[in-house]
Amino acid sequence: MSVPTIVDVITRTKNRPLLLRRCLESLLSQNHVHWHWVVVNNGEAGPVESLLRENAEALAGRVTLIAFLDRGLLGKLTNVGIAGSGNPLITLLDDDDTWHPRFLEATVPRLTSDRLHDSVRGVCTLSNCIHEKVDADGRISVIKEYPFNPHLRNIHLASLAAVNQFPPNAFVYERRALGEVGGYNEDLPVLDDWDFNLRFNFKFNIDVVYDELSNYHMRPDTKVGEMANTVTAKENLHRFYEGVILNQHLRADLAQGRMGLGTLLAIANTRRVAESLLHTQRKKLEHMSDKIGKINARTQMIKSKLP
Repeated sequence: MSVPTIVDVITRTKNRPLLLRRCLESLLSQNHVHWHWVVVNNGEAGPVESLLRENAEALAGRVTLIAFLDRGLLGKLTNVGIAGSGNPLITLLDDDDTWHPRFLEATVPRLTSDRLHDSVRGVCTLSNCIHEKVDADGRISVIKEYPFNPHLRNIHLASLAAVNQFPPNAFVYERRALGEVGGYNEDLPVLDDWDFNLRFNFKFNIDVVYDELSNYHMRPDTKVGEMANTVTAKENLHRFYEGVILNQHLRADLAQGRMGLGTLLAIANTRRVAESLLHTQRKKLEHMSDKIGKINARTQMIKSKLP
């Protein structure tokens, strides 16, 4: 009889018990039940401990709570969670994100019984992006929902260097890969997942499940406070640290006289900027063409009415 593969599910949380409860409900709904929940709490202890006691029977001992009250960036919290358990597979499920019940059921076999190639050490699914708002009474309502990168069919460095291809909770990977990839960058306040994904894909291949099984929740109208997302509340930091990551890898290439990940990032960034400018100009031309068309139609109408 084969031993089931256990997945360490790392959840970083800070003073968001409402969202953490939803996160736990998502985890408990998984068809694949062989998981261990590692909760890294960077906030008040009471609400988290209360939630775990309330769900103790359903959790059935599959939880480790780590109180991490030191000032630490997201990468540090992730590394603490990874060190807090030792099962073969790892995934991140932040307190505000959720999964479809088939998420683990679909991803785990791609790293065990159904591995496509020995070079595969990770797997991601397609995702949904859910815009939501949290009312003062604690009610969560969905504003809109749409596929996140719906045309994703494979993961390669050329596209990943241009922009991150999947959210953190869409990715499951093997613990043994960390020996070559390293942990999460503890000096990055944002984009730690993109930096990790780049280093991971530099070493190993990532399989893709063509089903939208992970949900990336965003609250774009919330700019401050515990409920805010870093991608909207810290947009300037994202722009700055994108440059920091690019410079770090590019400087390493230049110092060693090689073409490597930094060179690829520089090329991808230049191309992305050029494509963005072309897109802007194309929109302007389309707008001008539309206005000219309306002017011509109006002119023809006026001419037709002249004696």
